Amino acid sequence: MLQNFLKVAWRNLFKHKIYSLINILGLAVGITTCALITLYVMDETSYDKHHADGDRMYRIAGEAKGEKWVSSPAPLAAGVKKDFPEVEQVARLLRMPGVDKYLIEYGPTKKKLYELNGFYVDSTFFQLFTYGFTYGNPATVFSEPNSIVLSEQMAQQFFGNDNPVNKVLKVALPFGETDYTVKGVLKMPVYKSHIPDGFFLSMNNNDVGQWVKGQTNWATNNIFHTYIKLRAGANAKKFESKLDPFLNRNGGADLKAFGVSKHLFLQPVQDIYLHSNFGFEIAPNGNIKYLYIFTSIAVFLLLIACINFMNLSTARSEKRAKEVGVRKVVGAVKSTLIGQFLGESLLLSFLALLISLLFVQLFIPVFNQLTAKNLSFFQHPQIIVWLLGITMATGLLAGFYPAFYLSSFKPIAVLKGKLRTNIFASFIRKGLVVFQFSISIILILGAILINKQLDYVSNQDLGFSKNQKIILPLQTREAAGSYKVLKNDLAGNPTILNSTMGTTYPGIENIQDMLFYPEGKSITDNTDINTALIDNDYIKTMGIQVINGRGFSKEFTADSNALLLNETAVNKLGYTVTNAVGKNVYYEFQGKKSVMNIIGIVKDYHFEGLQQKIKPFALTIAPF
Repeated sequence: MLQNFLKVAWRNLFKHKIYSLINILGLAVGITTCALITLYVMDETSYDKHHADGDRMYRIAGEAKGEKWVSSPAPLAAGVKKDFPEVEQVARLLRMPGVDKYLIEYGPTKKKLYELNGFYVDSTFFQLFTYGFTYGNPATVFSEPNSIVLSEQMAQQFFGNDNPVNKVLKVALPFGETDYTVKGVLKMPVYKSHIPDGFFLSMNNNDVGQWVKGQTNWATNNIFHTYIKLRAGANAKKFESKLDPFLNRNGGADLKAFGVSKHLFLQPVQDIYLHSNFGFEIAPNGNIKYLYIFTSIAVFLLLIACINFMNLSTARSEKRAKEVGVRKVVGAVKSTLIGQFLGESLLLSFLALLISLLFVQLFIPVFNQLTAKNLSFFQHPQIIVWLLGITMATGLLAGFYPAFYLSSFKPIAVLKGKLRTNIFASFIRKGLVVFQFSISIILILGAILINKQLDYVSNQDLGFSKNQKIILPLQTREAAGSYKVLKNDLAGNPTILNSTMGTTYPGIENIQDMLFYPEGKSITDNTDINTALIDNDYIKTMGIQVINGRGFSKEFTADSNALLLNETAVNKLGYTVTNAVGKNVYYEFQGKKSVMNIIGIVKDYHFEGLQQKIKPFALTIAPF
């Protein structure tokens, strides 16, 4: 019987070529869309799923004044390890603020490269996180100070296919150059992590090591990502409830001195990539909301294809009515006819699947450009199972209604040519058409809205001039010390209008901050204000508008305690744009009270991404 069904279905397919082609292409487009979006969703949901005991790994984050911050002070890790027996192991990761790239040099070949994604980590890091190693032992790679673990790509750039273990690399940072000994090489990852592929430096070192050891304050320098692994059977919720009393017990005095209070909470490591978009993330994360949106789009497009199949099938009902009548006369039962029509639908679906595989291979490069991914069809082998399931579901869904509709014809009425249109069936078809067009309109409006949003972002006034700017990283002490010479040379170039220097520039994360409070207030009434050190020409070069007062200038030599505030900072401090100039603001550090004088107000500008609200910002003169 199955062979007969296939034979009839195949004949019907070739007998009505145009109809079959329309149905197959429609289903193929729907399946292709589902396949591409499924690949994207699989890739986004695969982050940090490879770690052994990953379900027991957490990051400790904090919240203060309504703002969530995913890093913490240096002593937190040792504190929780000491106070809580349910904590099996801890490790810290330090992403050096303001350093977006590292200058690495291999002495024997004099090869220098800028490398992204460098992280300082504790010696216990690989006891928590699972990485494959081409060279080196993860248990001992950080047993000695000044050790470095390279990615496989980075190792090949410097050493080719040679074993680099025990070779020395020079790591240059603005505060000095340090020799690091290669102790391990990571395998090219086949997994994803919220910690980008890069290299890892031992936190026990000769550059920042002593500074790290000196960080004992529980309120300052919240730039250490603290990871813990709970013991098997430990209750994460109960442990989380103990964190605030623990913080108050150990760091309450430090926090009170700065006039802040803080709440600690846990983030499961496996959830970080899709569910965490807070302050000082290690790298940009995904967003679970986008996955819901993309999945909905895939489902709707597949539904449109299925509805199109249903409508075409029922529209051809008169041409197949006699076939149904004859089959029923010779003994075919309704269930047999349903099976035949569902079989035809499944055959069309699997033919559509074959075409969609070609479409996927054809469009995946374009899809990768749109999503900034590097997806390939076999990157996630489980996609095969998903596609087979989607194809089966599509075939059954698309063929379900036509099969029951066609198999319900009365043989006598059909053979006499008295086939009447069922009112209910007509209502269903019209309803499906309305639904199909409604979904299409919604998707089209969504596409128009996205295009409008992209136009808005592209044309948004950022508050500074972003065009015709070149950023030169001065990553070594020698380079930073030569800044004045470089600036003088650039001034002699007629094609260069201005040059400047600063500890940050618009578009990158800036976490330098200070708790300022206005005249007549105390530290308990502080406002957290981001800060940056700049030279005299920064405002002019960046095209930032001074709306009251003045900017920094060589003519004013007493500006060491002066600062410029943006409008948001002025309002947060309780001043106004018209009365703030000449006022003082204060901050306290290590029990000492210091004063700064407001010399000017700059118009709010987006010093971070457009997705971030403009925060209070202060610019101070740097001793360059």
